[in-house]
Amino acid sequence: MVIEVIMHGILNRHMPNGSSGVLTVDVLDDITVSDLLAELEINHAKVWTIMVNGKSSRLDQMLNDGDRLALYPPDY
Repeated sequence: MVIEVIMHGILNRHMPNGSSGVLTVDVLDDITVSDLLAELEINHAKVWTIMVNGKSSRLDQMLNDGDRLALYPPDY
């Protein structure tokens, strides 16, 4: 399944060079936000706000194909 990830503030350093601000990742089914952060090697402590499809979310939120995940650091 495909998830779009948008990282704001200091989290942008996890984006590949030349990216358009949206990282498209292909992941296995039954993945949580926490699992995806681990795959992307992003420390949970660096993420203050999580939005899935424009709604506030948590680390244990299950992701679905086509979801749009936005991540915000504490200082954003």
